[in-house]
Amino acid sequence: MGLAAMKLYFAQRGTGDMGAAITRADGVILPREQKLRGRDYFCRFGTFDGARTATARQGSRIFPLDEQVNLPERCYSYFLHEWRTLFDVEHPFKKAQACSSSFFDRDVAESVLMAVAKEAPQDYEACYAQRPVPPEATRESSWA
Repeated sequence: MGLAAMKLYFAQRGTGDMGAAITRADGVILPREQKLRGRDYFCRFGTFDGARTATARQGSRIFPLDEQVNLPERCYSYFLHEWRTLFDVEHPFKKAQACSSSFFDRDVAESVLMAVAKEAPQDYEACYAQRPVPPEATRESSWA
C-alpha cells in the first residue's frame, strides 16, 4: 500500500513541467527538453521509476520536479540514506552491503554505501532544516 501511495503521489504531481523555459536567477534561460527523463526512486516501500521534465543549456540541467518534492540527489530516499548510514557506523561496509542487499532485495555496491555515508551529514541537515518545528506544547508533552 505504501508503494501504491507513493506512485499515486508522484502521478498527481506530474512531470514538473513549468512551461517552455525556466529563467535562472542569473537571467540565463533554460529551454525545456522535448524528451522526458526517467528517475528511479528507492524508498522503504520499494522502487519505482517516474518521468520528469528537464530544462538544459550548455551542461546545466534542472529537474523542477526534484525540487518541488525535495528528492535527494541519489535515487535513495532520505530515510534509506539515514538507515544505511546508521547501519554502516556499526558494521563494516562489506557486512552492511550484504544485509542491505538481502533486506531490500537490491544489490548495492560497497562503494555506493561509502559515498552515501560520506555525504550523509549534508543531506540530513538540508532535509531536516525544511521540517517545521512542532509547537511548544507538543514538544513538552512528548517528553512527559
